[in-house]
Amino acid sequence: MSEQAIPSFQLNTERVESASVNEDAANIILQLETWSQARIDRLREIGKSDVEELHVGDVKISDPEFISGFKAGLLISINVMGDFPVSISE
Repeated sequence: MSEQAIPSFQLNTERVESASVNEDAANIILQLETWSQARIDRLREIGKSDVEELHVGDVKISDPEFISGFKAGLLISINVMGDFPVSISE
């Protein structure tokens, strides 16, 4: 069986202060921002909750030290991620 070449994709990660996009692209960015914020809000809610047991798939975790570390890790991750990296303005 022959392997197909995967097309290369080069992403320029240099900071850009502004760019123009069409309305469809702007709507996609706004939807992604809303999606991202909903997930971050949910993670923050979990990180600040008073739970005595975590459920990860079929696994139940009730070790208070583990749960405390897990929640701290969530909150640290949210802080490291920061705000959504793209904004839309007219």
